[in-house]
Amino acid sequence: MNTEAVTDTRVRVGERELSFRIFDTALSREIVRSIMTGKTYPHVPFLTDVQTVVDVGANVGVASLYFSLQYPGARILAVEPYPAAFALLTGNLAQVAGAEAHGVGLHDHDGAMPLFVSKEDPVTNSVSASSLNGDDSVLVPVRSARAFLREQRVERIDVLKIDTEGCELPILTNLGDMALGARVIYLEYHDESDRLEIDHRLRGTHILYASSIRHPHRGELCYVRYDAFPAKKLDAWRIRAPSPSLGAPAQPAATRPIATAPGMGASAQERLVAAVVIPTILRPSLRKAVASVFAQDVAGRCQLLIGIDRKAGDARLLDAILAEKPDHWTVTVVDPGYSTSVRHGGVHAARDGGALRTILSYLANSPYVVYLDDDNWWAPEHLSSLLRAIAGHDWAYSLRWYVDAQSLVPLCIDAWESIGPGAGIYAKSFGGFVDPNTLMIDKTRCESVLRWWTTPLPDDQRGMSADRHVFRALTSRYQGASTGQASCYYVVDPNDRVHPLRLKLIRQQRRRQQGPA
Repeated sequence: MNTEAVTDTRVRVGERELSFRIFDTALSREIVRSIMTGKTYPHVPFLTDVQTVVDVGANVGVASLYFSLQYPGARILAVEPYPAAFALLTGNLAQVAGAEAHGVGLHDHDGAMPLFVSKEDPVTNSVSASSLNGDDSVLVPVRSARAFLREQRVERIDVLKIDTEGCELPILTNLGDMALGARVIYLEYHDESDRLEIDHRLRGTHILYASSIRHPHRGELCYVRYDAFPAKKLDAWRIRAPSPSLGAPAQPAATRPIATAPGMGASAQERLVAAVVIPTILRPSLRKAVASVFAQDVAGRCQLLIGIDRKAGDARLLDAILAEKPDHWTVTVVDPGYSTSVRHGGVHAARDGGALRTILSYLANSPYVVYLDDDNWWAPEHLSSLLRAIAGHDWAYSLRWYVDAQSLVPLCIDAWESIGPGAGIYAKSFGGFVDPNTLMIDKTRCESVLRWWTTPLPDDQRGMSADRHVFRALTSRYQGASTGQASCYYVVDPNDRVHPLRLKLIRQQRRRQQGPA
């Protein structure tokens, strides 16, 4: 099927009739009906004096045309990186005074990213590989959303629409107070953890006005700022706007910042065989990660330390985890009531946990400390194999599996990235690499390494490279050993800059494993 064949369509909305071009697919025709009837982007009737509309992921411009009917005279900035869609977008918006088409994608950084081409309709093109897309991709330019809008002299956003097939959260984060100031925000989400994070970010400034949840992991949300509502409506609905009106509410101080549940018949002072450190924002995936920790076949008592960076999810998840704790595990939960990371308003530059890995490493009641992110998991033999490998060494590591982010199906063993010192694709640039999820450190021997968990590399604008600092410190001064086993399951991040190369290598490896047809 030719997904880029084009057809003309005509839509009447009230007394206005619009003619425009779309891709000649059933999905495109359904999208036109859904948007133009107000189903996808419900009209907010009390919103007046709309001057600026920003349409991120505009595709061919149907939403921009719809907004031009709702808010005649408003400036509309439509952003679309896919060349074929951008060509139609430019033509369709030529009939709207004050509408601008920009052939670029928005994200949280400047650069270029591969856009995987849909099998069905370009509207589902995505920077993430998925079942909707084929193997083909095009490299598209991306800009920091905030920097781009500043360059376009956008001072205030009245209506913000973001539909970018999985990039909504990085864009929302990058926009910062520009997004929080938008009077109406339309978002599509593609992951339950993203929905929880979006809701947390906006709950101090906006109220969820409408939503359409098509699947448990996918839906459309409409948020309206509290101060955009007529006061009488809020009173009638018994809704009280938080104070201050702009910015997320302060996180409440925990009544017990550090709480420890010892193992059955054990003293909290008892030195333990190994300690597992998990920083978290309470994503639902934390439960799977912890279940894999509790399933370890290691002999003896162990400790799990959970550090809460920020409560983006449901705090009751911790109660469920504690209820599943085996007798030989001690669980320590550290909730300072604020984030230590600059990502969420804290002090420390590491955006993936701030100072939590350092703090929890020192707090661990075992010399042997291992690390796990809240979206990954381990095989049952992970800890026991690391304990065997570290004997006579300062640190140890396992190999890992790549796991598909959507299906959570293991794809293949990583033979290119996290394979140890002096090896893999990072051998020249970093001297190799070891994923923290595969790492065990004897902190009594490697104490000087622990502080580096707080500090990314100097040239890393994203602030996600503290693990490189730790790896450099370990390999420059201490002796490590490998288990030689792939016992860690690492969920690949489609937004990672190295993801296109990683995906190519995975596909090549899987083809080799399958052999000739």
